[in-house]
Amino acid sequence: DIMMPRIDGYETCRRLKAMASTKEIPVIFMTALLETGHKVKGLEAGAVDYITKPFQLAELLARLAVHLHNRELTKRLQEAKELLETRVEERTAELAGTNNELQAEISERKQAEEQLAILNQRLESLVEQRTEQLNRRNAELIASEERYRNLVETMQEGILIVDGNGRLTYVNRQMSNMLGMVPDKLIGRECAHFIEAKDRAVFEAKLKSANGQFALKFEVNFTRSDGHIVSTLVTPTTLYDGEGRFHGFFAVVTDITHLKQLQTQLLHAQKLESIGQLAAGIAHEINTPTQYVINNARFLDDAFKELVEVLAADEAFFDALKNGLSVSVTLEEVEMSRKNHQLDSLFKEISGAFADTFEGLERISNIVGSVKRFAQPGQDATALADLNDAIRNTITVSTNEWKYVANIETDLDPALPLIPCNISAINQVVLVLIVNAAHAIADQQIDSDAAGKGTITLKTTNLGDFAEIRITDTGSGIPENIRTRIFDPFFTTKSVGKGSGQGLAIARTIITESHHGTIDFETGVGCGTTFIIHLPLQNKDK
Repeated sequence: DIMMPRIDGYETCRRLKAMASTKEIPVIFMTALLETGHKVKGLEAGAVDYITKPFQLAELLARLAVHLHNRELTKRLQEAKELLETRVEERTAELAGTNNELQAEISERKQAEEQLAILNQRLESLVEQRTEQLNRRNAELIASEERYRNLVETMQEGILIVDGNGRLTYVNRQMSNMLGMVPDKLIGRECAHFIEAKDRAVFEAKLKSANGQFALKFEVNFTRSDGHIVSTLVTPTTLYDGEGRFHGFFAVVTDITHLKQLQTQLLHAQKLESIGQLAAGIAHEINTPTQYVINNARFLDDAFKELVEVLAADEAFFDALKNGLSVSVTLEEVEMSRKNHQLDSLFKEISGAFADTFEGLERISNIVGSVKRFAQPGQDATALADLNDAIRNTITVSTNEWKYVANIETDLDPALPLIPCNISAINQVVLVLIVNAAHAIADQQIDSDAAGKGTITLKTTNLGDFAEIRITDTGSGIPENIRTRIFDPFFTTKSVGKGSGQGLAIARTIITESHHGTIDFETGVGCGTTFIIHLPLQNKDK
């Protein structure tokens, strides 16, 4: 290494080359200094090669093998030269008196030297070629590594590598930005430490299920150093070493926080759009009880005025008694007032008016409460919820959509447990299916010129592992040529202004992606349609 305490690599190399016992040792510089001047200085100091960090193990071993091989060749040639020189000296001593033999030995020696020169020239040429090849390969590796590093460090997705013990061994710039920490503080720490507590088991299980061949994408939440939650989509791959042994995991991490926010906003906007489309009907449903509440309030106001008149006559009567005055005329006025106002029937009517008013206010309260529970944005988190109660609320909210064309029948399983779900999103799915059922029945009545109402049936059942919701209508059914498209975004057979084609698409997303359930249908032309939803009774995100 060039950078060392006391004396640097250059001086160390020069000292090795200056000593007879060490000068033949090949010296290779291995350093992070990339400038050409450093390389030249190293080679001038006597080094045979110069390797820059980071390096590949295979490249290092290859270079070592070449230099060791070259060293062995040089050693053999030197030994051959020394042996040859020894033999020449011996032959020269033995044949010192024979000039011809001496000349022959000299000739032999010259030939040997020529062969040695040729071999040395070939060796130098070979070393030069191999050095050029290594330099070229080294340059290619450096360029390739630089391209790879630039690609990985500048990509928008996070990259992380976890070893077999679950500890981070590498994160790119985007991943460190997601976690809000510099890479040096992340390397060596357990990856699970940065995962939201509820997702840690999921993360570990999903990583173990990756087999290196299929990218099993899954969602998981990371926790930034500042406490903020980052929603991500993780694509893991298993890593193996050169001998096929498990080595850890490599994962591509995509930040989908903004996407999740947009998805939540879209779902809530769709829900509010549904409420907006139902607003006129809801207003009508509220208007009817409001009207007779107002009428009863007016009656009670008139009744109160009559009671005031009766009480005024009674008060005059009691004042006369109190003051010892004649009460005959006042008593007649009291009796006349009571008779004119028909107090007995008035009291009964007042009692009935209060009962009707309370009933109307309760009905208004139920409608408003159902709408509020249906549209409440704070219910967007997954929690245990009463599915049957949610269905009743949705039926109330959508009353004006179905009451003129159909009757609602319910068969809600009382043994159904609380369901882990986003109840606000489930409300939206049920509303879409009820409104679609009402529209299908209305279309059937127009096509068949039928006068009677249809029927929409909502049924829930506990299937053990799943809760089942069946929504059945007696409408026109789904034509065979569009059955494969009804869940496609923006596909609709309704007239402009009546449907956007997003309802069933969003319903499928809510059921299959957000709740890991299923949604399917059974239908027949002219026989109605049944939509079947299965929701898991156990939260699969845990």
